[in-house]
Order: sequence, then C-alpha cells, then structure tokens
Amino acid sequence: MEKKNNKIIIILMGIIIGVLLVLCVLFATNKITLNNNSNQDKINNKTNNNNQSKEEKNTNSYTINYKEETYTTKNKEDIENTNNKRNVITIENKNNPNAASLIENKLNEISDKMWEDIKKVANESNENPSTGLGVNYLIETGEVTNNRLTFIVNTVGSFGGVPWDNNEGYNFDATTGNLLKLTDLGTGVFDYIYNQSITQIEKNNTESSCLEEDWKDRVKTELNKDGNWYFTKDGIKVIFPKYSLACGAEGSKFIDISKNDINPYLNDQYKIK
Repeated sequence: MEKKNNKIIIILMGIIIGVLLVLCVLFATNKITLNNNSNQDKINNKTNNNNQSKEEKNTNSYTINYKEETYTTKNKEDIENTNNKRNVITIENKNNPNAASLIENKLNEISDKMWEDIKKVANESNENPSTGLGVNYLIETGEVTNNRLTFIVNTVGSFGGVPWDNNEGYNFDATTGNLLKLTDLGTGVFDYIYNQSITQIEKNNTESSCLEEDWKDRVKTELNKDGNWYFTKDGIKVIFPKYSLACGAEGSKFIDISKNDINPYLNDQYKIK
C-alpha cells in the first residue's frame, strides 16, 4: 500500500514539474504575458486628469482687485475745481504668477499713461472758475474664461469743454498673459471683422454722415490698434473711437459680431460658448 502511494506521489510530482517546464517555455517565447494594461491605463488616466486639473487651475484661479486713486486740483481762488479718479489693478494667480504679472503690468501701464494726461489737463484747469469738474478712468473686469480674460475701460467726465467719453477693451491669453490681437484669434478673424465693419457702417450711413474719405483705410488701422475690441458673452464688440472715422458729431461707432458668426473663425481656445 505504501509503495502504491509513493508511486502516485511520484507521478503527481512529475506532472507538476512538466506543467512548470511548459509554462517556462511559453513565457520565454512570449506566448504568455502578464496583462498590466488595466493598471497602466489607470495610471495614464490619473496623469491626464492631473494635467487637465493643473491647466484649469492655471487659468481659473485669477484673483483681481482694484484700488481707487484720486487726484484733485484747486483754482486760483483756492477752491477745489477738479476731482479725478482711476482704479489701480492687482492680479494674482498662484499657479501662474508670470501670466498674472504680465496682465497686471500691461493694464497699469495703459492706465498710468492716461492718468498722466488727465492730471496734466486738470492742472491746466486752474483758470477755470467752475467746480465739479474732473475725469474718471476706470477699469472693470469683463468676460473671464479658462483661456482668456477681458477688461473694459471707461473714460468719462469733463474739464469744462468737450466731454471725455471713451470705451476701450483689452483681452489677454489666460495661460501666457499676452495681450491678444485680432490676428491671434484665428485664421480669417481679422478679415471677417473688417468686412463686417465696412458692411455695418455703410448700412448705417446717411446723407448727414461725415465719414472721412479714407474711412475704409482707417477701419483697418483702428482694428490693428490695442483697446478697440473685446469679447462679450454674445460675441465680439468692436469700438471705433470718436474722430477715428468721422467728424466729432458722429461720436464713437460700435460694431457687434455675434458668436455664431465669429466662432467658425476662432481657434478652439478662444471660441465663445
């Protein structure tokens, strides 16, 4: 009986050793591989999600604050006659400090230049006996998305003569912090907006209009300038400042381009949803 059991054990061991030898041969010849794709896919998905989350944080965590600054002057009678105001912007993004710094510096550079002009004219108003004069230059936050930030600037007021009344718009890439031009938005964007501007201005033109003879060339010049367009929730608004295309009586001209019309020309990151 004991001999019979030993024989069975020897046979089983032989079978086990045979199976192990066959498996070794199959592994060695890559006939069998361990499937780690599932785990690797999980790692890749986690990495992609982390990268996407990091990119969204870069553009979504902007903190924008404004600090008011005033400048007052007095006339020869030592009576306050002008009170002027602007807001100085500070922008932070802990995940993308370089872009935040570029945007902040550019907006304050623009504001500083206009502020000096305002203060100069205010100082020259000391001969004016009127009170309650002054000009405000105020920046406000417009449309902000994952890929872009828009700021709108309003200038309003008077020093007793022609009113200061102007609108500007500045748009920045949220990742790079660069100030955007129409040509940065996509192939054909500039040409489309130029043609639409010409069409709308001609449509609204009347016999009493005082467009300059070269107004079409001026349209192109204005579209190449900074501050003459900005994103809205419904599309893009273009601004042609007073005196840029026509006499002062015409005032500023505004052209609205709907998102449905402009989106086909915009690069994916700038499309208006």
